Amino acid sequence: MSGTLPPLELPAPILVEAEGALKVDSLKLVAGATIRVRYEEMTPRHRITVRWPISGGEYAPVSAQDGVEAGCVDFVIPAQYVGINISIAPISFSYIVTVDGQAYPPSAAGAVVIDRPSNAPSPLFLGMHKDVLDLALLCCDDPVIHVEPWAFIATTNVVELYVAGEYIDGSRFRRTYYRNEAVTADEVRNGWSRALPRADLAALKHGSELYAYFYVAFRPSTGPNPTYIGFPGLVTTLLTEPHLALTAPHLVESVDCGADGWVLNPVNTVDGAHLQVAYEFMCPGDRVCPTVIGTPGSGSPVLECQQVADEASLEFWVPPSAISANFNQPILLAYRVMRCDGSEWQSPAREVEVLGLSGLPTPRVEQSTGNVLDLNTFSGDATALVVVWDYMALGQACWMWITGEEEDGSPYRFEVLEGEPVTEEWLASGVSAQLPRLALQALADCSDLQVHFAVNFNGRLDRGSAQTFPVLSLEVVQEDLVLNAPTVREAVGSQLTVYNGREGVTVRVAYERMSASHGISVCWKRSDGTCLPLMSKPGNNDPQYVDFHIPREAVIHGSGKTVKIHYTVTSLCKVATSADLDLQISVPVRLPTPVVPQATNGILDLRTFTGDADIRVEPWWFILPGQKVWLRGIGTRKDGSPYLFNIYLGKEVTAGEVTAGLRQALKRIELELLKNFSTLTFTCKVTADGSNQESAAVVFPALILSVRMEPEIRYENFTGQPNRKISAGQSVDIATMTITLLPGSGGTSGIEFYAWTTPGMLDGPALVVCSNSSNQVPEQRIRVDFKLASQRVKFAYTWQQHPVDIVFYDKTGRSIGSRYLPPAPSDNDQQNHWIDFTAPADSSITSMIVRASDHAYIDFFTFWGA
Repeated sequence: MSGTLPPLELPAPILVEAEGALKVDSLKLVAGATIRVRYEEMTPRHRITVRWPISGGEYAPVSAQDGVEAGCVDFVIPAQYVGINISIAPISFSYIVTVDGQAYPPSAAGAVVIDRPSNAPSPLFLGMHKDVLDLALLCCDDPVIHVEPWAFIATTNVVELYVAGEYIDGSRFRRTYYRNEAVTADEVRNGWSRALPRADLAALKHGSELYAYFYVAFRPSTGPNPTYIGFPGLVTTLLTEPHLALTAPHLVESVDCGADGWVLNPVNTVDGAHLQVAYEFMCPGDRVCPTVIGTPGSGSPVLECQQVADEASLEFWVPPSAISANFNQPILLAYRVMRCDGSEWQSPAREVEVLGLSGLPTPRVEQSTGNVLDLNTFSGDATALVVVWDYMALGQACWMWITGEEEDGSPYRFEVLEGEPVTEEWLASGVSAQLPRLALQALADCSDLQVHFAVNFNGRLDRGSAQTFPVLSLEVVQEDLVLNAPTVREAVGSQLTVYNGREGVTVRVAYERMSASHGISVCWKRSDGTCLPLMSKPGNNDPQYVDFHIPREAVIHGSGKTVKIHYTVTSLCKVATSADLDLQISVPVRLPTPVVPQATNGILDLRTFTGDADIRVEPWWFILPGQKVWLRGIGTRKDGSPYLFNIYLGKEVTAGEVTAGLRQALKRIELELLKNFSTLTFTCKVTADGSNQESAAVVFPALILSVRMEPEIRYENFTGQPNRKISAGQSVDIATMTITLLPGSGGTSGIEFYAWTTPGMLDGPALVVCSNSSNQVPEQRIRVDFKLASQRVKFAYTWQQHPVDIVFYDKTGRSIGSRYLPPAPSDNDQQNHWIDFTAPADSSITSMIVRASDHAYIDFFTFWGA
């Protein structure tokens, strides 16, 4: 310095942030340090340069400043030049004043210790928890110790790490790592991290204390021993023994139901379930092997192990078969963790209750309509279908059976499928099985049929462990019964001889599929359209028929008729009526003939008894109270007209007459009205059913009697009769007869007195023939009508010469006999005759016609009444 410069006292600069202290916390200098230069006589001509030492004897490049009149100038030292002076030793700093290029000697030196930052971080092991370093949680990696970026960190810093601990035998472990290692630019940003050899720490005592100290040298040093400043140390508990706290695995689709535990609804796992494994301190490289324990086989599948990469959890797919095989039972879930160091841990198990599968399809029967399976609507077998269900898989054992009730009420079961495996076809379209018609026909009509279906989801062939599906319940309607007409055991086909049913008949009902549950009622239709009251009966399984007794009264009432018989079968849901049997019942035979006890060998001779006669009818084999009887007699009056005996006209048979028969008097006064030798016929008719219709009555054999009595005799000899002549077409009427000369006749006839008597044959007046003509042309035809119908007529015919024809007639005009009188031998001869004619037994004489051509007389008539 030249002597021309005035003397100048330059005091030591000060570090403003030190506030006069000999030591300053470097944290106060993170924005830089403030160096204050203050001296007297400072002028703007002064050029002041601060000397802040850095490595290698150099000074920080801090810009010089001109002095100021105030005498105080502050200089800012960038933080990067502050940090390299952090040390346990003081730093000396000064300044130089230059005036016009001439420099004063350096000022007095300021000194201060720039202490380490007060917030210097302690080293920490990554993965350490609560001052515990657990090597088991480090995933077999070396433990990494980390120091957060500190104040004034820079690539000029060098560091070292000191670790101390205790071996298993109690001896001390001391080791320095990473001595004089420079800080990198990345570490300036992120902090300093280094791995320690795991093996070093693993050799230490489990549970011992581990110490770590971190040292930083801020000022670069060219020598072998930089000046290090220690950061706060780390004291941690070291755990070296392998251990891992595992939690139970989680089945994602399961739900925690509190007191009921974990529950899985299989509806949510149709495509499989997901087993999630997550535990604290999961390490990449961990090998995790899950286990599912349920029913043997598919219910306990072997799941593939997985290795942990960077996941926070692992997920394992559980096949649907593992769920379906464990319906309605628990499964146990667990896992093993194997780590690279050979250690192995077993997790606690989680029990999950697998519910039964809901929503399983109900079987259906194709031929059913609604909830009714009517066998009348289809032929052949029925088809049961079960649509594809969740968890359906090839080979699953399928079971199908039907249950119901037989006709006798006993339970019925039929196996349809017995462990049949699911096929490819079934897998695509569902299960299809035939329900044999014969099996369906074994069920009671209108009963309930249940179609059951079950599947072994557990891989077994075992109905007991099979999952049952909803049961299909149908009402079975059997085919309509084919009800043939009933039969009558005593009949041949539809023909019944009534006598064979005299004690009643048996109606037999027989049809296929007769059941004891059937109610059978028989209708024997009566004439009024109603059915004979009969108790219904249950059907018979063995034999397959039921007999009904029809009382004799019903059979008798049906005599001569066609009786319709049918039966009705009533089951639980149906009423069916059979075809009719048109039973033709014959008219009764073996019938009694009415009897008149007073008759002998068919002759009723009134001369053989006095008083009334009586007529009787013995009890007929089918007699019943209430039957109606018509008992009549028909005879012939003396004049030939009919005479009726109406004994019973629809009389009702009484109870007493059932055993005694019928009896009724025949009044003598009425019998005497009859013609002698006439026929008296008695008929008896009975309506077997008691109806009032005589036309429907059974006709008994008739009783035919010949009536005998003292005949009525009349005489006619024309005594006292006056002469009365008649011509053709005229008549003469007297008490016993009417005489008529028929038209076409010649001459005259009538009553004429003849004087020449023929003793006993002609006396006085007589019936004249061809009066006064010995050869009458044309001839005469004289009709004589008798007033008394006679059984016999006798008269005298006198003075006859020419041939004569006499014809006798009954009341109907029917010829019943004749007499021929041949001519006399010569015209000088005359002939006298007695004509005596008796009528046939079944008729009487009521008239005669005389044909003649010569003069003659008829006299001395005798009539025997019929």
